[in-house]
Amino acid sequence: MNYSTSFNLKIEEPWIWEGLKPPDDPLNELSDLEIGLRLFCFEWNHRISLEVGDAKKDIFLDPDIVLVIEELPNKIAQLSKGKKVNIDFPESYLILELVPLENTIDCHIRNFGYSTEQKSFPLNKSQVLEVLTNFVTELINKAVAGGYIKATEGEEFLQPIYQNRILPQNI
Repeated sequence: MNYSTSFNLKIEEPWIWEGLKPPDDPLNELSDLEIGLRLFCFEWNHRISLEVGDAKKDIFLDPDIVLVIEELPNKIAQLSKGKKVNIDFPESYLILELVPLENTIDCHIRNFGYSTEQKSFPLNKSQVLEVLTNFVTELINKAVAGGYIKATEGEEFLQPIYQNRILPQNI
C-alpha cells in the first residue's frame, strides 16, 4: 500500500490575534497544570502548520490547540493501541479523524462550516504516532522551560504517551 509521505505538525511563526483574551479562572476550579497550559498557549501563541498529504491547514495554539492539548496524550495512547480517535479544532472548522489499521492509519480530514469537504489519506502508523508525540512533547518542554508548568507536571502529563511505547522523552 502506498502511504502519504506527508504528515506533519510544525510550529511556525508567532501569531497575535487582538480578539483573544487571556485565560482566567474566576472560580479557582482549574489545576496549576490546566491554567499553566492555557496561559502558555495564549502568551506563546504560534501558527501551527498541519500537513496531511496535499491538504494543508493552519491552526493556532490559541484558540485551536488550547482546546485539545489536555486530551492529546490520551488520544495518542489510544491511537497506539489501535483505537480510532478524532481531534476536533472547532475554531478552525476542522476535524482530524485517525483510524488505525495494522501498520497504517486512515486519516480523514473534514472541514465544516458553510460548506463541508473531506479528504482521506493512508498514512504510516509509526510516523503519525511519532509526529504527534514529538509535537506534544515539544509543547510541554517549551511550557516547562517558560515556567508555565513544573517539570513534574509535564512528566505526568506526558505519561499516557510513554506508558506503553519506547520513545525518547525530553523532559
